[in-house]
Amino acid sequence: MLRVDIGEKNTIKDFEKRVLERLDDGFMLPVTVVDEAGETYLLYRTDGCTALNEYEPRDLSDVFCVARSFVMGMMEGRDRLLDPRKFFVTSDRVFIRDGATDMGLLFGDSGEEKGADAELILPILRELSGLRHIVGAKSAISRITEQLQNGNPGFADICKIIEAAERDWHCIQPSNM
Repeated sequence: MLRVDIGEKNTIKDFEKRVLERLDDGFMLPVTVVDEAGETYLLYRTDGCTALNEYEPRDLSDVFCVARSFVMGMMEGRDRLLDPRKFFVTSDRVFIRDGATDMGLLFGDSGEEKGADAELILPILRELSGLRHIVGAKSAISRITEQLQNGNPGFADICKIIEAAERDWHCIQPSNM
């Protein structure tokens, strides 16, 4: 279990608490909202997950899948009326389900000022670009990052940018014939 304190401001609204408690799908880690003694905190079940900063993808394809999964999770959160700026975007607070490349996101208020959609994904991309054991990760992620910084796209367009980068990577891979 991972405890996320809401803090004195208690910036999570009542409807957000209800949405969090009712989530039963995979884009977020299972959470319990606890209100006791005037304090609110979130308890996330992290069993069966690995924090992004400890994750070891097999190849660049896994890196693309993780990046795309993160963006899709943010889109799903927005579709559920959760403010994407309230998701944690640090590598110790973003989780990958063991044996998969799909994400488990944490909602809470990190207290950091965050801007547009593209700015939300940049910290995760920077973490992924630092995977030295994955050939091509740094250059592929750098190209994606450059497009995000130059165009400030929304989440749907960010997914398309990641997918295009993955297609380009697959095109230059040696044939397995």
